[in-house]
Amino acid sequence: MKKYGVVIGALVVGAFLYFRSKAKAGGNVKVYLDGLSLDKSKGIAIPNINANFKLVNPTSTALSVDSLTGEIYYNDSLISNVQNLSKIDIPANTEINYAIKVKTPVVSLLTSIISFFLNRKKGVKAKITFKGNINSTGVLIPIEQTIYQQ
Repeated sequence: MKKYGVVIGALVVGAFLYFRSKAKAGGNVKVYLDGLSLDKSKGIAIPNINANFKLVNPTSTALSVDSLTGEIYYNDSLISNVQNLSKIDIPANTEINYAIKVKTPVVSLLTSIISFFLNRKKGVKAKITFKGNINSTGVLIPIEQTIYQQ
């Protein structure tokens, strides 16, 4: 009977250490805002805006991102909340590009697109900020990044 108790105890400790190491590894995922892009639309349809991210796994084990959520600001004005609740697998020692469709109200979208094109024509870089977090294997990682895009 003691033999089974030792085996069960060893299994429990092994499982605990395994999941603890996975959670620690999940904290190593790096997320970089790579900018905003417009999908080409057909006809007079309003183009879709995508928030582009680089997800980097610097570890020697594959990791997954369970969710990526946050807010996108364009020149310090909130244009939209973004969220991806689909699991994203990142192989070991790999960087992947990931785009999330920005869902924004039409009025905010139109003013942002007009501002984007006017600033682009003048050669002024737009300030794009992402404030949010990712959930990687149970570890919440806060992200706040600002980039300048032309």
